[in-house]
Amino acid sequence: MTDLQVKDIAIIVSGTIAAVSTLSAVSITSWFNLRVTKLNIDFQGKQKEKERKLDKIEEMYFLFEKWEVNCHGIYIKFYCCYLRQMKYQDMIKSSKESTLLAFGDAQKINVLMRIYFPELTDHYKSVEDFRSKIGPFLSDPDKSKLSADDFLNALNEFDAMCEDFKQRISDFAQKL
Repeated sequence: MTDLQVKDIAIIVSGTIAAVSTLSAVSITSWFNLRVTKLNIDFQGKQKEKERKLDKIEEMYFLFEKWEVNCHGIYIKFYCCYLRQMKYQDMIKSSKESTLLAFGDAQKINVLMRIYFPELTDHYKSVEDFRSKIGPFLSDPDKSKLSADDFLNALNEFDAMCEDFKQRISDFAQKL
């Protein structure tokens, strides 16, 4: 081999080494950028899911609060009948006219819970089940012969159960 051939081969080899090194560096950089991008997308997805769940739990808390206030308002009107402060027929008319809930709000609580927060379903069921204990009081006091004190005790228990459920919703939100 002549000196010229060796120089040509050296130029080709050094060019090849430079090209391979450059391509390797670009490939490695692209691979790391791809990994960082994938991690960032995964993190953003988890963050959006967390924000969405937090929005849904806030919505459920608000709807439950409206539901509780609505029920409590109705129960207080019945309680007034038991205290003889209001006639039963007047209370029935008044109860039909005033409601805080929009159509479907109570069902939306169940939908939100079953889709996003099934862990809370049993606790909500206990609140709903307790309402059956209040049911007998939602009749004409003259016919039911139930006492106002028993009704008040049931209302206090209902309030405590609702507060417990709202605390569980809050605890669930804290864990997100």
